[in-house]
Amino acid sequence: MKDLNKRIGQVCLNFSTIELMLSVFTARLVSDDSKIGAIVTSEMSFQNLIKAFESLVRHKDETQDSIQELLILVKGMNQTEVKRNLVINSAYGLRNDDTDIFRIKVTSKRGKGLSIQSEKIDKDYFEKLTREQVEILNELQKRFKELYKTEILKYG
Repeated sequence: MKDLNKRIGQVCLNFSTIELMLSVFTARLVSDDSKIGAIVTSEMSFQNLIKAFESLVRHKDETQDSIQELLILVKGMNQTEVKRNLVINSAYGLRNDDTDIFRIKVTSKRGKGLSIQSEKIDKDYFEKLTREQVEILNELQKRFKELYKTEILKYG
């Protein structure tokens, strides 16, 4: 269970770093004055940060290749948020001497009633998600460097 906790924790920490980098990048796109940018972005949800980021990058860099890369990055950020939410809003159980991981999600929705979902999680699921998150972090860093010739943050 300790290893599982570590893997879930890594997914959460990576997502927090993505959110911070996205916020810093978006703030910089808003203004060269970091305080003004922070005022604008500090209370934005992740989805609103993505929307502002996409619009601002489109405004600053309108080449067709750049827009296609941007859409791939935005799609990846959306997907990593969905996956992170699923990870942190689920419970986990272990079977067979801690080698089989099961995700358990209990919901009760209006019009649908009680739903209990249980699925076996592939042993490499968390590592794969972590790699996807690191790719997003690298892409954010790369795009920031292209526009500003410096790094957003040092990480990793």
